[in-house]
This record gives sequence, structure tokens and C-alpha cells, in this order.
Amino acid sequence: MGGVNKRAIPVAAIVAFTFFLVFSPHIGYRFPLHIDEWRHITEAKHIVEGTYRFDRMSALEYPFAAFLSLIFRAVDIILFYRFLPALFACASSLALFFVMLRLTGKYPSALLAMVFFASLRSNVNVLGLWFLTPLTMAIPLIYLFFIFFQEGIDGDRKKMWWSIGLLAITFFIHPLSALFTIPIIGVCGIIKWKKIKDMMIPLISGGVITLFSGILLFRAYLWKGSMGKTLWMIGEMLIFKHGWGVLELDIGLSSIISWLLIILALVGAVLLRKRIVFIAWPAVLIILKILYELFHIGLFVPYQRLVYYLALGIIPLSAAGGYYLFREIFHISPKRWNVPLSFLCIMILIIVPFIGYGKTDEQVAVYHIIDEYDYTSLLALKEFPKGRVMARVDYSAAVLAMTPHEIFATYYFYGDRKVVEKFYQLEYCDEMEEFYKTNKVDYVIFWAEPKCPWNLAYKDKVFIYDVGDIR
Repeated sequence: MGGVNKRAIPVAAIVAFTFFLVFSPHIGYRFPLHIDEWRHITEAKHIVEGTYRFDRMSALEYPFAAFLSLIFRAVDIILFYRFLPALFACASSLALFFVMLRLTGKYPSALLAMVFFASLRSNVNVLGLWFLTPLTMAIPLIYLFFIFFQEGIDGDRKKMWWSIGLLAITFFIHPLSALFTIPIIGVCGIIKWKKIKDMMIPLISGGVITLFSGILLFRAYLWKGSMGKTLWMIGEMLIFKHGWGVLELDIGLSSIISWLLIILALVGAVLLRKRIVFIAWPAVLIILKILYELFHIGLFVPYQRLVYYLALGIIPLSAAGGYYLFREIFHISPKRWNVPLSFLCIMILIIVPFIGYGKTDEQVAVYHIIDEYDYTSLLALKEFPKGRVMARVDYSAAVLAMTPHEIFATYYFYGDRKVVEKFYQLEYCDEMEEFYKTNKVDYVIFWAEPKCPWNLAYKDKVFIYDVGDIR
């Protein structure tokens, strides 16, 4: 077996471990986990059906929806989606391995970065590797952008162009994952001005081309009648006030990444101090995090995403610091202690980061939109003539993704969920029938059989009533 193959074995093992770890929330559960995932499936369905709308904010993530639409056409996306987060986590892990080899030239450091990356926590507030969203799709591009940008400001003009191209692709997949780099690029540009001033033309031209291409692609949503008004609105979009997300929680960095890795990153920052891009990445985001905590305003990126981007930026530094400490302990320890100390260090480095993995606060814990009985009922509902469905807001997200029907509301993205909540508080059949007439309801879903004389169309733990004749 050649040397290349021997080196590939640990990489393949870590990739397989990463896949299993990220897939683990789906063990025993076959469906998408997060409401965002259901929304993106719905947007992909709209593309397939030719009903996609470009005049909404969701249009800013059209390329991601277009990617999902390809999967939608090829397989049952509802059942296949559970594999996608793990597959993209593996792609990100391999991209990080490549980045660390270029950044440090140390194979063990690159392996360690892959292990540390796998240890990143996920929750429904900050998202993360457990869910396939535009954020997780952009992660490998983020890492590749930063390494090529580093090599670009070190004097490699070709790599600078590569970095601009990668940033443009990232912008079209997930605008936030490109916007958070703006202050980092600015800080690096100021520090390295003498070296990169002759590269300002490609940098500025790349940014301008990307901006105006974005305005052209997303014009139905972004265009406000004149270029001045449009640019002003885009500028306002770079300021994220408290309340941007569904939940506004104080997110501790240690809830996303182990304290051990944060400490190791301090060592790595000293070692990689000349690689200014990878120092500026976490440093600038820490400053933005402090500004948010003081003034409740996020610049360039909302707080929930900022914390995750910060964790991503810590990983390369922690891997460099971890490998350095391991090597130093090995060299300074007595020879007879080399093996046991090395073993102890390896165990600490690969076990401690995973302590607490999978444990999340109840407020941000993973939830299940549907269960197996719901899924079976949705397959039945899919075959009914198109109509308007009254269902719980969680179930309604799946109705939109899986069926041709209209709904009243989902938890966050569509409609007014208060209407749904008020309906399910009604106690009497005549009150509900009046609601059907007023709101033109065709189908209503219950999870406990009501004592009302309606047309029962489906029954198996879930009760679907055809009430179109009532209205």
C-alpha cells in the first residue's frame, strides 16, 4: 500500500465518522428536522411547478432552491433530505482538510481540524451541520474563500481572483455567508495595504460585478424604482436589529464549540499570526459580537449566524494550536513517557471536544414536524383534489412541501398562525362550520376524532375531513 493510500485512510475514517455523527439525529426519524428545511423544499417544489415568486425575500436564496429542485425531480426529496446534511458536512470537512494543508503544511493539523469541525454543535436557533440550509451548503466555500484570499494578499494574484470567484458563488447561494466577510476583508486590506494596493482593481471590480449581478438576478425583490433607492435599501439590509430571528437568545460560544478548542485557538493565533486573514476572521467577529451585546445591533450579519461563523473561524486556529502543543509535549517529555503521554493527549484532543455533543437547551432543541402517521396521511391528502387545508402550523409546513394544497399558516414563514390557533380553540361543530364557510375551507385535519357529522376522508391516527360541501 502506497504512502498516499495510508494517508487517505485516516481522512476517510474521519469523513465516515462525521457522516454518522451528523446523520445521528435522523436515526429512527426519516424526515427533515427543521422548519427551514421544509420551507426550502417548498420553494424547490414551486420551481418544479413553475410557481416560484421572485418578489419575496426568499428569492435571495433562489440558487439553493434551484439545487434542491434538481433533487426534487430525481428522488423523493422528503425521504432523501435526511442524508443531505451529512453529505455536505463531509464535503465541508474535506474542504477544511485541504485548507489546513495549505495553511500549515501539517497533515496531523489538517486531520485535527476535521475532528474539531465534526464536534461543532447544532441547534434550531443557530442552525449548524444537522440541517441542510444555504448556510451549511456555503461552509466549504467559506473555508476555500479564506485560504485563497490569504494567498492572494500574500501576493498571488491568481489566487485573489479565485477568492473573488468563490465569494461571488457564496453570495448567490447564501448572501449572509458572503456579507460577514466584508469587515474581515476590510481589516485585512488596511493591514496589508502595501501588498494588495495593486490588486484593488480585481477586488473592487469583483465586488461591483457581484453586487449588480445580484440586483439583476433578484431585481423583483431588490429593485425599488431607482439605483439610489435600491442601494439605500441594500445598505439598510446590512444592519440586523434585535428580533431578526424567530428566537432572540443569548448564545454562548461554548454552546456551539468546546472551551478546549477556544483555548487551543489562542495558541494557534500566536503560531499563525502572520496569516492575517485567519486571525482577522475570529477577531473581527468577536468585536461584532461585543457590539451586538452592547447595542443589540448586528452589522453585516445577524447575531445567530455571527456566532456560528465565529465558531467556524476558531477551528483552523484550534487545530494548529492543538497539534503544536501535542508535538511540544512529545519532544520535551522523557522518552519512556512518550507513548503514554501521546496517547493521553490524543484522547483529550478527540474526546473532550465532543463532551456534551447532542445536548441542547429545550428552547432550541430539535423538533419533529411530522411523524410516520402524519407522513402517511399526507400521502393520502396529496391525492385529493386541490383545496384549502386547515391544519396545525407544524403539519401545514409539510402540507405545503408535499401536496398541491393551500394552507392557512405555518409557524413562521407563511400566513397568520393566530388564525390557526383560534380555530383549534373552537369547541362546537357549528362554530367550526361557520369558520369553514367564512374562510372557504376544503379539508380540515384533527388528531383526535371530533364528534361532528362531517365527511371523513381519511382515518389512521390522523383524521382528515372533507368539508368542502359545508361551505
